[in-house]
Amino acid sequence: ELIILDTEYKPSMERLFIKSSVIFIVMFLAFLVIGYFIIRLSLRPLFDKIKTLNAFIEDATHEINTPLSVILMSVEMFDANPKKYLSNIKTASKTLSNLYNDLVSLSLKTEPNNLITLNLKEFLTNRLDFFSMFLNRKNLKFELNLSDVTLNTDVKKIEKILDNLISNAIKYSDENQTIKISLDKNSFEIENFGEEIKSENLKTIFDKFSRFSKNEAGFGIGLSIVKKYSDELGYKISCQSQNRLTKFRLKFN
Repeated sequence: ELIILDTEYKPSMERLFIKSSVIFIVMFLAFLVIGYFIIRLSLRPLFDKIKTLNAFIEDATHEINTPLSVILMSVEMFDANPKKYLSNIKTASKTLSNLYNDLVSLSLKTEPNNLITLNLKEFLTNRLDFFSMFLNRKNLKFELNLSDVTLNTDVKKIEKILDNLISNAIKYSDENQTIKISLDKNSFEIENFGEEIKSENLKTIFDKFSRFSKNEAGFGIGLSIVKKYSDELGYKISCQSQNRLTKFRLKFN
């Protein structure tokens, strides 16, 4: 058996080994970093959904708790002033009913339009009477400019559109303000003075769970329902907001 010992290349081999080890470690760390960012990017939609869901649960809890607390308090105080507390119970109950209807509407799939000929001015006037009880909390009032309009539309869908736009104007109006509402054969418009919607938020204002205010609680679904039913009816909904004036315009066919 013959063994040849040659130490001439030993330093070179050691340097090669060290270089190879360093390159391996660097590449391993690089793969770890790249893998981390790839996983993070791939999971970002999930994280965003979880964040949105958590915010929705928090808002839903607050949104439901407020009218429920009013009902419970009014029941206990009812004997002291029946007329006042009965009105509070009715208002809070209608608020809960609207919240429930919004959640149900959001979960529904697109349904065929059940079109009928509707006197829109009369219909709108009835909806405004319904919401008049909500004005007192902020000392608001309606300023109306309504023309006689007959529209071939789906009653349930146009009701949800109008209700959400009116409710939204009341919610985001400053106190002691006037909500301007106009109706003609071409469009319905509603304008309120209050918190301004930033220009970057206008692009997503009709997205599901989109909210532009931290001062008012809400599910962030009302305007998405407006957009959903407007599209189904062939209407065009738009929003402008500047100098604290916010206007929604629903343009008919």
